[in-house]
Amino acid sequence: MAKSWRKALLCVPLLFMSSAYADWQGNWLFGVSGIYTDRRGEVDIGTLYNGAFPLFPLKTESGKRYSDIGAGYGLLAGYQITCQGWIWGIEASVDWLDISSKRAFVYPDLLPFEITLIEWHAQSEYKSEVPLVALSGRMAYKMAPYFISYLRLGVEGDDESLDVIISPGTGSMQSTVLHASRWIWHYILGVGFEVPLGCSPITLRAEYNFHSRAEPLFAHGRIHEGVINPFVDQILPVFDAEMSTITNSGKVSFVWNFS
Repeated sequence: MAKSWRKALLCVPLLFMSSAYADWQGNWLFGVSGIYTDRRGEVDIGTLYNGAFPLFPLKTESGKRYSDIGAGYGLLAGYQITCQGWIWGIEASVDWLDISSKRAFVYPDLLPFEITLIEWHAQSEYKSEVPLVALSGRMAYKMAPYFISYLRLGVEGDDESLDVIISPGTGSMQSTVLHASRWIWHYILGVGFEVPLGCSPITLRAEYNFHSRAEPLFAHGRIHEGVINPFVDQILPVFDAEMSTITNSGKVSFVWNFS
């Protein structure tokens, strides 16, 4: 009889452990997404004359605000664990976005010791050279049998480039092209909800994501040939361009949950 009681007591913690493990359920998932994107920023262009008087360089600055709206599609895959209504997951995604556009504008520039006001014509384009890749964590809670709300936090990156073409409105100076590109990282902060589609393993997600502002891109260049007059030929301008962006996006996804 005593041995039987000892065996029963030893089985109690095992029962608790097995019930706890039974509450934890994990599954792989895969999804496809449609994306709406709003990217904003400002390109700043500086025109510097320092050939004749390097100790007292003369510089003018101008800027153009960007607001690009576009769409795209993406793929996602990940793994999630469910326990007592809570869901923790990690997901990787690849998004193809079409939000680049060329912006043209004109800005004035007064040459040193010149009376004539010169206009510079600029055309700029900020774009992604490769698809956007991201890795994020998702924390969700099952608020109702058919409604899950969640938060997302992660990091994303892509190869972004800035191209600016500058040409004079008058005179014989040639155009110059400013170019810069590098891999840029952004933080992601998102909120969304998820609902099942009937009794299938497919769920529908809708989420909003804020993409943080990254370090700006810097591009430099100068006029190499052509003159307006011999004096200006000695002080041909040097140009620099700078731009950073901040993005908001909405994403709708169909997700397959594998058991």
